[in-house]
Amino acid sequence: MTTILGNVFREYRLVSAGQLQAELNMFRQDLSTGLVEIAYPGSDTYYIIFTEGRPNEIYQHGPNRVQRLDSINPHTFFANKGEASLRICPVPLRFFRAIKTILAFTTDGEQIVTQTSDVIAQLAVLQKTPEPIIVQITWPSSEGFVFLPGNNWPAREFLFISEGQARDNNPGVTIISRWPERECTFHIYRWNPAITIWRENNLFVGFSTVFEKILERYDELAGRALVTRLENDLNITSRNLSIEVIFSGKTVDDLQIFPTAASAVTAYRSLFKTAFLQISAVVGPRLMRDTLEESLDQLSPPVREILLEMRIFDTAI
Repeated sequence: MTTILGNVFREYRLVSAGQLQAELNMFRQDLSTGLVEIAYPGSDTYYIIFTEGRPNEIYQHGPNRVQRLDSINPHTFFANKGEASLRICPVPLRFFRAIKTILAFTTDGEQIVTQTSDVIAQLAVLQKTPEPIIVQITWPSSEGFVFLPGNNWPAREFLFISEGQARDNNPGVTIISRWPERECTFHIYRWNPAITIWRENNLFVGFSTVFEKILERYDELAGRALVTRLENDLNITSRNLSIEVIFSGKTVDDLQIFPTAASAVTAYRSLFKTAFLQISAVVGPRLMRDTLEESLDQLSPPVREILLEMRIFDTAI
């Protein structure tokens, strides 16, 4: 498997079990967010995702296998495993959706070598794929991650990181298209129903895409002032749910990395209910349902199916 962020964070340090415990404690005390890689010689490699000092998830990688370890305390789990190679990758929270997806694969995915000047054109081709894709783009000293929803919908996330800088969405697009290193490699991770993380990914992309279409339609019918009022109420709902889903300018900025698909469903239902009640009171429920059904029809099949299966929009349908 391609080393995640290996072109940006290259340094490995050999540490004892005691030194590893000290490093993990420092991550917790500093409320750090990032990826920690722990590799044991001749054995498995472990990846820990930390969010503000909390170890949220651990992935164990061995030859042709990967396992997500739930309910594991890393301080006790690694206490007696001996010396290990340690690599620390401080990255923003937004990068974890792509990172978690890549960690769930046992292979590198499909690879395409291309010129940096052709990256945007190559992504436009992949955008037409019916199912969702996450693309990892590697240069000699930097990496990018792009989430393509499928069915020719535009990229949902556009992330870029190099030594000393991390950019997302519009700045990410600009940097990727103008990065001075001339050649790069695409690693393409396609939707796979057997990989659990894709359920969470499809919920994320489906909810955000449909919600933005609804906000656009509401703006056409009711005007900007009422859309702004709705967005303020949705942001209050997000804060009450203790999640980072931000509504502004008819866009949905979903920074929340949910631990499970079920927890995402609970939050998304609450947000949609807030919107449905307010929009229906102004323009009526029928227009809301028509916009919802039209948007669902345009989604890629696996994204539409998970939204309907998890009954995200039951309030309206």
